[in-house]
Amino acid sequence: MTSGEASDYTSAEPLMAIPAVTPKALLADKGYDGDGLRQSLLMRGILPIIPPRSNRKAP
Repeated sequence: MTSGEASDYTSAEPLMAIPAVTPKALLADKGYDGDGLRQSLLMRGILPIIPPRSNRKAP
C-alpha cells in the first residue's frame, strides 16, 4: 500500500474510509495489531482477523 520504508499501518485507516462495499473482515499480519485500528474496524462492522504481537499484554 505504501512505498519504501513507510508504515502500512498508518495507511489502513484511510483505506477503510474509501467509499466502497464494506468488507466483512480484514485479514492482516501482526504489523497491524493495534487497539485503535481494531476498534475502528469493529465500529465499521468489520471483523479484524489479526494475530496478536508477541509482546501484547492482553491478546
